[in-house]
Amino acid sequence: NGKKWVRGDADSYLRRKASARSSNRYITFVDGTTGSPDATPSAVLAAKRMNQVLLQARQKVLTTTKESVARDRDLKNWVQKKAAPYVWFASEVVLFGILSTYGNIDWDHQVQLLRDTPLDVFLLSFTIGLAVSYNRALSRSMLPGVEEPTGLLTRVFSDVISEKDPVALPAPSHVRYPNLKWRIGAFLGESLSAVNVALLLQGILQPNVVSTLMQLENPSAFYEGPPIFTIILAAILTALPASIVSINPSSSPWDGIPAEVQALKLSNATISAYFNMQRLPEEASANESSECFSTLAESWISKYDGVSDGAEWKVPLLAFAGSLAYATAFSTSPIFVEQQGETILAIPIVARIVAAADTYLIRDEEDSCQMKVPLPKVFVSENDGGNESKSEQIQ
Repeated sequence: NGKKWVRGDADSYLRRKASARSSNRYITFVDGTTGSPDATPSAVLAAKRMNQVLLQARQKVLTTTKESVARDRDLKNWVQKKAAPYVWFASEVVLFGILSTYGNIDWDHQVQLLRDTPLDVFLLSFTIGLAVSYNRALSRSMLPGVEEPTGLLTRVFSDVISEKDPVALPAPSHVRYPNLKWRIGAFLGESLSAVNVALLLQGILQPNVVSTLMQLENPSAFYEGPPIFTIILAAILTALPASIVSINPSSSPWDGIPAEVQALKLSNATISAYFNMQRLPEEASANESSECFSTLAESWISKYDGVSDGAEWKVPLLAFAGSLAYATAFSTSPIFVEQQGETILAIPIVARIVAAADTYLIRDEEDSCQMKVPLPKVFVSENDGGNESKSEQIQ
């Protein structure tokens, strides 16, 4: 009889289908009064059309190859293996030993310096950590649904550990943040990695850059002034890798967000004609489907239109500023110790851990990439044969 058979409750099936997704950006219909998931056959058709528009717009601007798809698949398969987290943990421990040896880090002495320093050191680390966390949040708001480079692997591991069957890898924010197990796992994983990152950048790279600049035969060719400028220049050079990593490649123009918005604007202008030309199921109507699509599209456009404006320079600049804050704190650490020239490696380490704690344990970004919009209630006039309708959204 032309009807579709579904497994389980038909209403639940409709509610699952009445949603659209692109990357890790989601939108779904809810009841305007109760806030619970809601759907109609017309809403499902609207969501299906929106998924098509989003997918086509994204595919036009994103460049993928068979090799890149295979790499992503292999990586996702690997992180889901039971031994993968243990392999990652062991590699972090081994890397810590290698970096400590190469950098000739005396951890006993570093611990003693930390004990002898006043409370101001911890206040400095705490303040820098919160500032960097704020910078990271700004970057994420410009690229909703896109994974930031810092802590990416540890977040994916947390997805696998906290969910037996993850809906996606990486998992979307509305799945991650309600899960306390994921929050704790992401914090601990990034904190462990932060020790090695600080050890590499501040324990090895930054001191070596300072030494190289001081040993130049003619340093005035690069800068003039006392050694303080050498320290500042070294901090700037140490911070540059963070901004380079954050530069968006031309093959991935902001995950297709601007293209999706533009495509929805064009589709929304002609959506009535689109559904009137389609052969729809008996239980759906062109007017209601058009109204539902417009509701989804306008909500998507309102949330994401313009969010990535200037991201090509704002995101690298924010990453550079955060890394420079760590480097500057490390270079100014001799102020807090009696012995001149002693640096405290614990300052950038603690600051990075504070940033991770604020990002995963304090901030709540459950709805950063998810929208729940009231399902339009469309009333069809009996006198017009169903050709005209009026709608209202239950707020």
